[in-house]
Amino acid sequence: MRFKGSWLILGLMVVPPVMAQSSFQGDWLYQQTCGWKHSADLHLTQQGNEVKGHWGDGTARGHGDSGSLQGTLKGKKLLVGYCNDDPASNDGAICPNFDKDQPDYYVLRGDELDWYQKFGDKHRKYLTLHREIKGKKTPTDDHCPDDDQ
Repeated sequence: MRFKGSWLILGLMVVPPVMAQSSFQGDWLYQQTCGWKHSADLHLTQQGNEVKGHWGDGTARGHGDSGSLQGTLKGKKLLVGYCNDDPASNDGAICPNFDKDQPDYYVLRGDELDWYQKFGDKHRKYLTLHREIKGKKTPTDDHCPDDDQ
């Protein structure tokens, strides 16, 4: 654009992508390095307010479950229903049927995902998963009060 004999150069402002901070989509990990060596993982895909994926939650001592999940965003919470891959499990619905109660929810905080589980009439924070980012080490939980058990 030219104004009165001088050139006006318009610069382009680089804006970082917002998706990493506002989308539940991706791979999420929790890894405890001591104690029971608890681990959890989520693989989520998101289309608008609908989220689907796979979950796993267990310990190195052989306790754990995995299956599918589906959820809906309500405000800042992702409300989820689960199903379990193991037909012998006593824990929740067996895939492909999902829990209708959606007792758990997740809250996104940048590259951290807080998992809240229902205990009685209330929800409590269960753990924090971290977004898996290629080339970056995923944080681990090194605080284990149950090391002596």
